[in-house]
This record gives sequence, structure tokens and C-alpha cells, in this order.
Amino acid sequence: MADREDITVPENERTRIEGDIVAIEVGDTTKEIFHVHKKLLMTRSAYFKKALQYAGSAFSRLKVANVEIATFDLYVQYIYTGRLPYKTIDESFGTMVDLYLAAGRLEDFDTMNAAIDAMLVFHTAEETFVPNSSIIQKVYKATEPGSEIRRLFVDMHLWSEDPDLIDEADDDPRDFLVDFSKAALKQLKAKSGDEEVASYETASCCNYHEHSNGAKCNNRKRKRDDSDDAASEDEEARADSLSPA
Repeated sequence: MADREDITVPENERTRIEGDIVAIEVGDTTKEIFHVHKKLLMTRSAYFKKALQYAGSAFSRLKVANVEIATFDLYVQYIYTGRLPYKTIDESFGTMVDLYLAAGRLEDFDTMNAAIDAMLVFHTAEETFVPNSSIIQKVYKATEPGSEIRRLFVDMHLWSEDPDLIDEADDDPRDFLVDFSKAALKQLKAKSGDEEVASYETASCCNYHEHSNGAKCNNRKRKRDDSDDAASEDEEARADSLSPA
């Protein structure tokens, strides 16, 4: 993988964290209130931008449904700091999936892509790591066919090259098994024709990013003949957004 995100912007694009505060109510039975700058919410999330514009300037409270308190807490952490705290790979991979799905509901593509990058960092740390059946079920239930995160999950299984990861005892959704079978057959066909087969080393995390219409990826793609040193540097750059909890 080789992508480096350019986080610099011209001075006139600077976002000032100031102004009105919005109270965000999260949770069903147990509720928690998060206080977030209105301007930051509207800058990051198309969902919040539409909701707050519709409500008018006097409105200062919103309720977010179908998002766990811990997930929204991580979302607020990221939009303020650009950092994603984690504990262990096994525990935190599912956390990043929850963040990805929540950011999708909030129409925050930057946070969705950051969650994808975190998942790829975890895969780099443990190359045999793949999402478990319960996580795959959650993603396939919440996303549409052809979504980027579905493709990522399929590719992670292909990259592992371990047939034991597909176990008949697992409860993987049928759609995932179909996607995986098609991808495996395409890869087999490419190998038989001496074509270059996509791998973790030659892929770009931008392959799995979501973008608004007409938007370009912030991450720079590496050409396939670039050095392994460049790939290593970019993996380190992507990992910079993660911090042990």
C-alpha cells in the first residue's frame, strides 16, 4: 500500500473552531449529550449541515439515532483531533467498522476514509487478520452491493491466502461468499494468463475510499514500480492517525 495524505491547506481554507455549540443527544435507553461546535459539525458532515440549516440559527440541540455512544465519542475525538485511539487489533477493528458505518449515516466521507485507513493499518500489523463473521454480517446488512468496505473485506481474505479462513462452521453471509468466490475466480484467471494480480503491496487505500461527487482522493497513489521504501513510509504516515488508548 502506498498513499500519503496531504493534510496541509491554504491559509484561506483554515477552519476556525469557534462560535455556537450544538448539543447532540446520542443513545436509546442510556443517553449522553455531546457538545460540539456547530461550524465543525457543518464542515465535516453533510447530514449535520442539512439538519442545522433546516432548523435555523436558534436551534442548538439535535438527536442522532442508530449510533452507539462509544462510536459517537470516537467520532467527536476524530473530528477535533484527527486521531483514532485504539486498544488491540481484535477489539478495535470492530470499533473502526462501527465508526465507518456511523460516518456513512452522517455523510462524513473523510471520517469514513480514516476508518478504512485504520483497518488497513491493522491488517498490516497482522497480515493474516481478517474480519470475523459477525463483523462481515454487520457490514453486509448495513451497506449496498459494490460498496468499498465490502470490497475491502473480500480483498483482505484474498490477501491472506489462507483457505482455512473460510470455514463452513462460520455464519458468513451468502452475499459475501458470492463476492469472495467471484473475486477468487478473477484472480485465478489473471494468474493463469500471467497478468499482474492485485495484492496488498500494489493496492492503494484510495481503492476503498468514498468520495462525494467530483471529489478527488486526498491520498496520493503510488505507481506500481515505486520502491518498497516509499510503500513503508506511506504505511507509517497512514498509521499516524492511530494512537494507543
